[in-house]
Amino acid sequence: MARSGWARPVAEAEAVLVRHYRRLGEATAQDALQAWARAGCAVPDGTPGVKQLNLWAFAVQPLPQNAGSAAWFCLRADRWTGEGSAATAVLLPSARGPQRTGGGPGRSCSRFEQDTVAWTWWRSPQGAEYLLAAGSRRVTRLIVRGPDWSVDRPAPDRTLAVERPARAAVRVEALLDNGSRLNPPH
Repeated sequence: MARSGWARPVAEAEAVLVRHYRRLGEATAQDALQAWARAGCAVPDGTPGVKQLNLWAFAVQPLPQNAGSAAWFCLRADRWTGEGSAATAVLLPSARGPQRTGGGPGRSCSRFEQDTVAWTWWRSPQGAEYLLAAGSRRVTRLIVRGPDWSVDRPAPDRTLAVERPARAAVRVEALLDNGSRLNPPH
């Protein structure tokens, strides 16, 4: 039987999990295992040399038109060399797996840089196009700028859904409770 393209990275990530987390007593609770089962395929680096993988949900967003909810995740891979990389991902209803929304090398999604913001385009079951954005717990406001429009709203639940007639290049930014500005990881 042919293996799918993600089966090997998942098996390697699972081996790291078994070696590092179960021995330490982490990632064994039901909710942690479910989070890994749902979003682990978006891990930013599954190559040999990864010493630690972290995954945490930073937001759950009710979707417009009563279409369910989106779960937003931050994933981090740290290497033995001290380098690391991060990715943000969203899991949408009826999606086969998580959709990476950003990421790259750096300190994002780590204990040193816990604040994050992410966004994606989503089409509702009725065909309406939405820009979805979500931020971590210290996000108080979400700002989106398109080519000829902008939205700047308080975000008490740290999420935003903006209906747009067509997808376009956008810039998403979050304002934190201390006044700092935050951009999605690239």
